[in-house]
Amino acid sequence: MLCSSLEGWMCLFNGAAGNFLAEAKSLTPKGFKTVMDIDAQGTFNMCSAVHPAMAKRNGGGGRGGTITDISMTLFYEATWHQAHPSAAKSAIDSLTRKLALEWGCDGIRVNGIAPGPIADTPGTTTLAPGRTADDIEEMIAERVPLER
Repeated sequence: MLCSSLEGWMCLFNGAAGNFLAEAKSLTPKGFKTVMDIDAQGTFNMCSAVHPAMAKRNGGGGRGGTITDISMTLFYEATWHQAHPSAAKSAIDSLTRKLALEWGCDGIRVNGIAPGPIADTPGTTTLAPGRTADDIEEMIAERVPLER
């Protein structure tokens, strides 16, 4: 096991992300599986790997460790060409809630962060080709009631 000898694990940050633009009708099973493996399976694998060390650190004292999983907000609404990462990130959100429930008694906090689009980053410029940072920020602001 990856972390069996690392008894000092206090925190884990899961931020892996696989993504590419593809219409669902042309997405291959291999392409879908690849993103699921990187995002959802990778998150589960890392959480499972550190659980024994974090639970051992707890010793009944409620301080086993902290796991933070990164997701995204794209799957909260329909988003073009994003069926595969949306499925993977929704799986991470669900997994995060379940692990928080099950592992809390081991003193392990499991939290999730799901940021929205961030202008002028490689991910956003890939998903919105040809748009400037200002265009992306304007697009984001239009969807937020206070436009900020």
